Order: sequence, then structure tokens, then C-alpha cells
Amino acid sequence: MECPAQSFRLAPSRHLLHALCALHVAALAGLAATALPPVIMLALATGLLASLARQWRAHAARVRAGGTRLELRGESWWLHGDGAPQPVRLRADSAVLPFLIVLRVQQGGRVHSLTVLGDSLPRGELRRLRVLLRLRGAG
Repeated sequence: MECPAQSFRLAPSRHLLHALCALHVAALAGLAATALPPVIMLALATGLLASLARQWRAHAARVRAGGTRLELRGESWWLHGDGAPQPVRLRADSAVLPFLIVLRVQQGGRVHSLTVLGDSLPRGELRRLRVLLRLRGAG
């Protein structure tokens, strides 16, 4: 029996962005507590700030794009990101946990990770995605 098409609009998670910011700030604080030479501390702090800026810009771009849409059509998964929908293969190393879903999808030769937290989908859709993934053997 074929399952009807399922579609999920994965919004960028503000909780994940806040956690990433907190981790970057903690890393900067830890760096300040070390006895490294100032030149090395400056280089590491610059790298951390660049990483934070990159994450912030990526989050803003996902917000502007309206998130990512994931679809299941029959037995095939489709990812609607930048441009036309692309077929993807759900990998076995995906994880479905009560508070977190990490979808590992393969698109051609590349592997992408989609992190889904409680604020990425409405509660009912999140539950539907979890059930669907467990029935399909992910997690």
C-alpha cells in the first residue's frame, strides 16, 4: 500500500542558533582564560568570531528562503532547497530522538545533515515526521 505524499516545511531553528551562539561565547571565554600568547589568542578568537558570523548568515539566509521543504512521494524523498526539488536518499545514520531529529540525506555524491528541533515544525507535523521516519527505518 502506497503512502500519500507527505510534505514538511522545516523552518530554521532559533533554539539551535541560540545554542550555537552560547557555545561560541563559551569558547571565547575559555580562550580568554588560557595562557596562550596574545597572537595565538587573537587568531583563535578571530576564527571563532568568523565561525559565529558564518552560522548567523546561514541562519538568516534560511529564514529569508522560508526554510527547507522535505517531501516523501511514494518511496522517494525529495528536498526542496535552492531551486528545483532534488531526489535524496535517507541514510541509515539518521537519528530520531525525542528532542531532536538529525536527517542525513545523500544527494548525488554529497551528504547533507538536516537538524530538526521542536521549533522547526508545528507540533503535529513534528510528530507525523517522527512516526514516518520510524516506520521507514530511520532512527
